Amino acid sequence: MSLNYSAPTAIISTLSREQGGEKRERLARSLLEAARWPAGPQCVRCNALNMACQVRRKPGLWSCKACRSAQYTVTSGTPLHGTRVSLASWITLYLHSEVLRERWSISKVRRELGVSYVTAKNMTCRMERLKTECPVITQRLEQCIRYLSYNDLALLMLPKHVNK
Repeated sequence: MSLNYSAPTAIISTLSREQGGEKRERLARSLLEAARWPAGPQCVRCNALNMACQVRRKPGLWSCKACRSAQYTVTSGTPLHGTRVSLASWITLYLHSEVLRERWSISKVRRELGVSYVTAKNMTCRMERLKTECPVITQRLEQCIRYLSYNDLALLMLPKHVNK
């Protein structure tokens, strides 16, 4: 199955002007949004397409104009929903485990991402669930990551604790 999909270059190219952890988070969010919603945000409650507006005070939070009661993020309805781990850490784990095909142990995930052992174990379990429950999203995400420039890819490969 081949997908004809390209990452939004306008979003990714504007990220090179920002600095630090905020840049990593925005890059990770834009990659996940491009992988999950190639045609634009879709409401998780009523499935309305292009009827979303971004909530200004919280980056990544969307509100549906059609049903007027749903607020959702890119992780809503996926195994990544409800975690307190940053999106950049999720993308870094996905990059190393799926795109670069490195086998990270739970201890290596803990060391590289700067999380506890229990969090690292939960991250690896949720990543496996993401691959089985949302295969189309993971295929698109891999395509988006492969489309990134060298600088953005290097930014994602940096451990979380380096950018603080």
